Amino acid sequence: MSWWRSSRAAAVAITVLLHAACGEVPRPFEDENKAVSPSPLLVPKADAGMVVVPVRGMAPRASLELAELVAERLRALDLPASTRAANPQSRILEGEATVTTDSAETATLEIVWRIVEPNGLPRTTSRQTARLSTAEWQRADRATLDRLANEIAGRIDRELHAGTAAAAVDLPRVRMPLVEGAPGDGNQSLARAMRLLLGRQQIALVAAEESNAITLLGQVSVLPAGGADRVDIQWIIRASDGRTLGTVRQSNTVPSGTLSGPWGPIAYAAAEGGVDGVMQVLETQRQRRR
Repeated sequence: MSWWRSSRAAAVAITVLLHAACGEVPRPFEDENKAVSPSPLLVPKADAGMVVVPVRGMAPRASLELAELVAERLRALDLPASTRAANPQSRILEGEATVTTDSAETATLEIVWRIVEPNGLPRTTSRQTARLSTAEWQRADRATLDRLANEIAGRIDRELHAGTAAAAVDLPRVRMPLVEGAPGDGNQSLARAMRLLLGRQQIALVAAEESNAITLLGQVSVLPAGGADRVDIQWIIRASDGRTLGTVRQSNTVPSGTLSGPWGPIAYAAAEGGVDGVMQVLETQRQRRR
């Protein structure tokens, strides 16, 4: 069993604390809650997608059916969605319904939909209102649910595409030279894995220094520790004027010699553990620029 240690470098530093997985194949930088899978450097990572949960405040059958229809409409719009499958990077779409009786014949249905990011923070909230006959609400017939699903799926599609476009424009451009200090092929493998993950976050990577580009540096040290190797990784984010904007630290102990050759999936797992902290620093800079 391997273990993690982390420390805070300064007031601007962001510390990433991970838990190592146990098993026959060393995965020292992978979350222990993740399922074991083939090397992520060989198998393309699936789109994080969205999980649609049953709508609260509706009858069980209607709640489940509406969630299924919304997921189906999102898939038709090329947005991966499901009511069952999820991974740690999936967004959650949840809804809560309330009904106000207007008269003996009509009622107003309001569903508050909320997209929740993987970190648990709400992204956006949308209110959907429909005027129904009392019979329509009591039956929750397919035509009514279809209409509701089509409308909200269209809104979500516009919201996510608008958010992606805005992020691509606003986020800082990043220059990332090779990682330094790693044994084996770690310098090249870690840099390649981090660039891949940043690209998936809509980060524009530049090959040379630009006037407003941020520089991301990777530093690795491996020291003997009682028959094992202690591995420390730092991701240092610097402004174009040289100021340190944040430092993401990772630390772990692995069997001696594990990293002396090809890093393989360990490089991807290590970069995946650090990318969230890097993105937090970049997002802070985006907010300041705005």
